[in-house]
Amino acid sequence: MLRGLAVEENIRHSAFMRLPADMSHKKKLDRVEKVMESLDLLYIRNNIIGNELVRGISGGQRKRVNVAMELVADPSLLALDEPTSGYVALRCAALRRVRLCLIVFLLLNRIVQSIAISD
Repeated sequence: MLRGLAVEENIRHSAFMRLPADMSHKKKLDRVEKVMESLDLLYIRNNIIGNELVRGISGGQRKRVNVAMELVADPSLLALDEPTSGYVALRCAALRRVRLCLIVFLLLNRIVQSIAISD
């Protein structure tokens, strides 16, 4: 994520870098618009992402922008770590179209710890 760019600019950049070259410019822009709408990002489309020195969007909004940057590439599988923290992402129309692989590190950590203890 390029923190000096606006929300829409980041998602557009992802779309133009990752979608097929033979896909039309208009279709790519339409895809960006649909993904932003489905993740409720339209109202912050011109806001800068921000960094430690420049105040930008919130952490939850940043997470949704990251998800949008992945969804715009039209993945068949999307792995997310805690996708619902701070936002009910599972209700988003865009996420209903892909298979979700929810990685819960706490559960994985407990499994690894239990294996280590039994050794």
